[in-house]
Amino acid sequence: IFHRAFFLDGPAGVLEAMVWTSPLVHPPRAAVVCHPHPLFGGTMHNKVVFQTAKALHQLGIPVLRFNFRGTGLSAGTHDHGKGEQEDVRAALSTANSSGIFAAPSAPGAGPAAARVEPVPYGEVAFDHSRLEVLRDMLIKLEAQGFHGVVKISSSAGLFCLSGNATDGYVPAPPTLPINRCDMIGNPLDEALSGQQRQSLAFANLVAGVRQRTSGAITVALESTGTAHAGTPYPTRTESLTAGEWNRAAAANNRVEFSAESSTPSPSAQ
Repeated sequence: IFHRAFFLDGPAGVLEAMVWTSPLVHPPRAAVVCHPHPLFGGTMHNKVVFQTAKALHQLGIPVLRFNFRGTGLSAGTHDHGKGEQEDVRAALSTANSSGIFAAPSAPGAGPAAARVEPVPYGEVAFDHSRLEVLRDMLIKLEAQGFHGVVKISSSAGLFCLSGNATDGYVPAPPTLPINRCDMIGNPLDEALSGQQRQSLAFANLVAGVRQRTSGAITVALESTGTAHAGTPYPTRTESLTAGEWNRAAAANNRVEFSAESSTPSPSAQ
């Protein structure tokens, strides 16, 4: 199963989205989960949205969730429900036509296949939705008698930010020209030490699986900072906007999960 962040084409510009795929090439059903009112804090990372998507996914249903126009890194502005209906239609159209719900085939796909989970700007890397992903992954690996290492690597995006060192920084408005950013970087991530990058619940989960499995499953954490950008940043020009730049930053602000078995394959024995 693959978790993938991407941008789908919406009527007012691109919409930030996340898909949890199915191992089936043509899954018989799928779900699009929408978030609560964006003017009252609703986003696709809302806890209710995440738990709803998680419950559906556990039933074997691939799930697409997305941010409405003007929310997160989605283009456009809030349209009081009218334009948002068009956003839903665009998400449904993407789900019906693009085959995004089918996971790409890869050697060793299954419980040990790589997963990627985005980290919204300002969140600790090893917490929130990443905690839920790790918990689900460990449950499946334990059930299958896995022996080996679960590798979790965080990378940080370089965001176009507005603000200052005293009051803090936030991602700049999408239409702001790139040359008017107060900072391009990720000061929140840079200020954290290794232990501060994970919540207590995350640390307890990591320690617990090692103890519970008598060391059969261990978890290795790594933070690469901004050094390894998987998604290239656009060339800085006078017409480049913060929204265009921050789409790449958001794609690079993520956590990758993979599992490396210590048990030799039958062919190697």
